Amino acid sequence: MKTKIFSIIALLFLALVSCSNKQIKAEVKHPKILVVYFSQGGNTRMLASTIKESIGGDLFSIEPTPSYPSGDIHDLVQKQIDKGTLPVLKTKVKNLNSYDAIFVGTPNWFNNISLPVKAFLKENKLTGKNVIPFATFGGSAGNTLTDIAGLCPHSIILEGFSVSGDDIKNNPQVVKKNVRIWLDKIKTKF
Repeated sequence: MKTKIFSIIALLFLALVSCSNKQIKAEVKHPKILVVYFSQGGNTRMLASTIKESIGGDLFSIEPTPSYPSGDIHDLVQKQIDKGTLPVLKTKVKNLNSYDAIFVGTPNWFNNISLPVKAFLKENKLTGKNVIPFATFGGSAGNTLTDIAGLCPHSIILEGFSVSGDDIKNNPQVVKKNVRIWLDKIKTKF
């Protein structure tokens, strides 16, 4: 009788150890990350690339059709704002719902987000997603980060990041360091 009880206890112990080993071997799920941005002069593209290099994920450039001309686009953008029109976007993100965290980047246009980014956010409901805004600017970030948050009312908005285009061009190593510090602060939240 004692032998049978000991055998049963030994089997239960082995089963318990076996189950606990399986739990230990379970994979840690890493969030799927998308870095989406629009860049007219190249600064936001450079910042988006720095973010991707630092945290990984996929990079997606928002492209309006027709493209904005190079050079001064002030009058063209002002007309679009006055008419309340948004540009048509060339491409769509495939499998947008598969991403857990979406970085959204824009240049500052008239103290607000660029029209292509606004069009992207209006076309794509990011409900339940972690949205992390980032922006580049000439004078100040203006309302760019809060504009992104405002267009994502059913998303989880994490702390954003903004930097001047001059710093991106003239102090890229400092910008990379600051991006890494920012990402280290927020990456545990998604």
